[in-house]
Amino acid sequence: MPSKKFFDIVLPKKTQEPEREIFQLKTKSLSISKKISILCFLLFCALVFFLHLGAKAEIEIWPKTEPVFVEENLFADVEVSQSDFSKKTIPAIFFSKEKAASQEFVATGILEKEGKASGKITVYNNYHLPQTLVVKTRFISAEGGGKLFYSKKTVHIPPGEHLDVEVEAAEPGPEYNIKPSVFAIPGLQGTPRYTAVHGESSSPMKGGFIGQVSQVTKKDLEKAKNDLYSHLASLLETELRNTAGPLFLLLEEAIQNETLESSCSKEAGEEAEKFTCSLRLRADSLGVLESDLKDFARKSILQKTPGKKIKEDSLEIEPFVEKTDFETKKLALKLKIKAEIFPDIDTDLLKKRLQGKSLEESEILLKDYSEIEKTKIRIFPPWKQRVPQDLKKIKVRLSLD
Repeated sequence: MPSKKFFDIVLPKKTQEPEREIFQLKTKSLSISKKISILCFLLFCALVFFLHLGAKAEIEIWPKTEPVFVEENLFADVEVSQSDFSKKTIPAIFFSKEKAASQEFVATGILEKEGKASGKITVYNNYHLPQTLVVKTRFISAEGGGKLFYSKKTVHIPPGEHLDVEVEAAEPGPEYNIKPSVFAIPGLQGTPRYTAVHGESSSPMKGGFIGQVSQVTKKDLEKAKNDLYSHLASLLETELRNTAGPLFLLLEEAIQNETLESSCSKEAGEEAEKFTCSLRLRADSLGVLESDLKDFARKSILQKTPGKKIKEDSLEIEPFVEKTDFETKKLALKLKIKAEIFPDIDTDLLKKRLQGKSLEESEILLKDYSEIEKTKIRIFPPWKQRVPQDLKKIKVRLSLD
């Protein structure tokens, strides 16, 4: 039998890798934890350091306010180029505008009126002798029931000729506005001329009237001119203010209007339903800078109340024009000034007095200030309860609300 061979079977050794990986993981975890602890410690130190160095105090102060009223005279002059408050003068600016307008108006007058009809009659002389018709020769119409008309002038009509004669009705009224008609001459009645001389009209008689008509009155003309004047004055004032802009103050009393041209198409008493009026107007004005008024008002108040300051949003100025001279372009004003003032508190000195004091000491110190109405102290961080020594870390703010 062939000999059998035996092979050694060697069992694999237990690997050390899992244990090594576990160890490495533990080591890594400990390293991260340590880093986090160090980072937290550093952050804590930084926070403490920041809170220590960043300590600050904010002191809000409400000073006592009081009203003040001042009246001052002030002069504005175009020849002054710069404000001189010692002389109470400020610069003035001259503005001028012109404008023209026409407008139609309705007449309101009523006139009782009568009108006589009139027209022309052609008179035919078929007689062999000349015919003379004197003024107010009567003509009787066949139309309209025999209306009577009178000739307006003397005429001479040769034989066999005809001539136009102007006539007017004997009475006013629309009933004399008759159609074309044949006319007889009653003055020739009973003579051979009565049938030989007659008149004929080729067009209707017109103008017969009894009733009311519109009339332009003196009051109509005055009202029309006043309305047109007011309209133009308003437009010119708007243009002046637009030209001056928001920086300049134009007072109504410092605006002067001058009529350059004025006319109306009708006279008082004329018959008309409507009429037209035209007007040309010029407006001159003297303006002042509002900033000059405010600067002057501030200076006036501060001169009369030393050691005080002005609450800016309380400053009110009411200007009045006492005199305007457009020839010399000067303006005299009276100012009524109103404002609220408060003590001029030295905040730098106050900081030094509060420097390093406790919250309680600071509150007592501030209460000793008679110029202060109330205060509010804020210290950061809250637990320090003491105003910093560093003046740069102390902030004092005046509240005027």
